Amino acid sequence: MNKYQEKFQKNPNQMYRINSRGKFAEFLKPNPDFQKVTLNICSYDDRAPQGQRITGKASCYFDLPYFLELCRAIANNEIYSKISSVGNYTNVAPDIYGGSEKGAAERGWRLKGWHFTIEKANKGVFLKIYTGEGYIDNETGNWRLVQNKDQKPEIMSILASWQDLYEMAAICKTRTEAVIFRMEMLGVFDYVPQGNNNIPPIPPESIDSNTQMENSQHSQKNNGGNVVPMEIGDYGDGWGEELPFPISS
Repeated sequence: MNKYQEKFQKNPNQMYRINSRGKFAEFLKPNPDFQKVTLNICSYDDRAPQGQRITGKASCYFDLPYFLELCRAIANNEIYSKISSVGNYTNVAPDIYGGSEKGAAERGWRLKGWHFTIEKANKGVFLKIYTGEGYIDNETGNWRLVQNKDQKPEIMSILASWQDLYEMAAICKTRTEAVIFRMEMLGVFDYVPQGNNNIPPIPPESIDSNTQMENSQHSQKNNGGNVVPMEIGDYGDGWGEELPFPISS
């Protein structure tokens, strides 16, 4: 039994986990009741009693076409190529915001929003979740975080190696597609994108308006009226530099 089989038996909902000193990040698979990929970044104290070790947590939720496209961009070296030409702490992930309590405004509550980024670090990358008071842009329908001198988002981050990032993309892509296929077979895949900022980005190879129009359509309806991600290209045919290391077996 390899390390991935051992982890799966311990937590079958956890597709991949990244460990760092005092922190971990976990990617949780979608299911018929919640058809999004969940990312939790947690801080913990391993000296605390079991069951009381988590000291902080931030979460974000990826629509499935966006997440599959992100995995493809990582595996095809697009993230690595982009990060090689930017400064530290620059976001290279496709822009994505989200939020919760969409009915809160009508009840006089504050909206809670989040923003996910992949940022350059001296070694590897930072995965970050910014959380704070949010709002929905009336013009675009997209979530945004309130940012001013009196109110700044909280940040939960973890340092991930390139190997962690590539392995996460390969494993999570495979498991997410398997879950989507099972939900399709059961007739319960009813994903509908919300807003315009949680949809797959246009691939960088789009070079003219016609191609952009084609590539911007990252989903199509099947005969049952369900929205399903379009086929994602295989690994290994990407562009840019070679992988900085081989993915471990």
